[in-house]
Amino acid sequence: MSQEYEPISDGCYYNRSKKLGRGGYGFVFSGKYYGKDVAVKRVLLENSKPIEEALLAKLDHENVVKLIDVPVNKDFRFYVLELCAASLDEYCKGIYPDLIIPSEPEVLYQLTTGLEYIHSLRIIHRDIKPENILISKPDPIVKMKWADFGLSKAINENGSCSMSGNPGTQNWKAPEVLRLRVKPGGRGSKQNDIFSTGLVFFYFLTRVHPFGEDSEIESNIRNKKPVNLHELADDHFAKKIVIKMISHKVTDRMALKDIIQELEPHLPQNSSRNSDNQLLANRAVGVEAVGSSHKPMPSAAAKLPKKPTIKKEPKENIMSIRDVLSGARKKPRYVSNDAYYSFKT
Repeated sequence: MSQEYEPISDGCYYNRSKKLGRGGYGFVFSGKYYGKDVAVKRVLLENSKPIEEALLAKLDHENVVKLIDVPVNKDFRFYVLELCAASLDEYCKGIYPDLIIPSEPEVLYQLTTGLEYIHSLRIIHRDIKPENILISKPDPIVKMKWADFGLSKAINENGSCSMSGNPGTQNWKAPEVLRLRVKPGGRGSKQNDIFSTGLVFFYFLTRVHPFGEDSEIESNIRNKKPVNLHELADDHFAKKIVIKMISHKVTDRMALKDIIQELEPHLPQNSSRNSDNQLLANRAVGVEAVGSSHKPMPSAAAKLPKKPTIKKEPKENIMSIRDVLSGARKKPRYVSNDAYYSFKT
């Protein structure tokens, strides 16, 4: 291991001279985890949030960044995360011009299905913006990933939660969240996330914010003035979807399941979604797709991780969600190669 990498715990190192970015309450550095490239978010203990650990430990979806481990020392808590190629914000600003991402319908579809999964677990993100969406390198295909759950919160069975403070990033907040600065004490909901996601979709498709320039965005959101809607062609497949997502009235916003339904016809025929659908349709009538790269549907036992090449640790070193919440310094029993992506944030 290079001397530039400082040890955090057994098998886990980070490089303080190679800063990848900044997340909520901490910086993100390049790291190594049992020889694999990872991102390491370092947060002062007094600023660390058990809620972020608990929520990330709970999330397991191809369009959500993976939490790998949470080692702790006397000063910091370290979130070991899969490493990504870039953020959506960096991509839209042309910082990585050679980066290839999925088609527009696929990007919107992946993000919508990922957010629907998050919401299905009674979690709202509360800080949706282009910087908090990451892009993978081919593994074997590029995936869009929701990241940074530092402001996330659990919601009740009615889909809402109490709102203290003014969470989120100013230019990407829903109008009802912006109003909390003037009138505190509202309720948070999934619809807050849907509005913010609509803003991100429009920005990704046009490279401009639907509500104007920086100095006017907040005022325009409050006053229902999406001054840049003309930047997206009226016949664009996503125009009506985005307009419904950024509706000023909460109850008028499009539900995620309806967005998914609207996007599906626009997915390329060779997309992973359509390939999976065709494979399932073939199996339903007893036909296996000729030349398909898909493997047979696994049994419950087959879904277990493959035997890793890394030496197993004693059983008592497995990190459970209880360990995460308590900040215990446990090591996972093994590291699955399938749990990694080669990215940079």
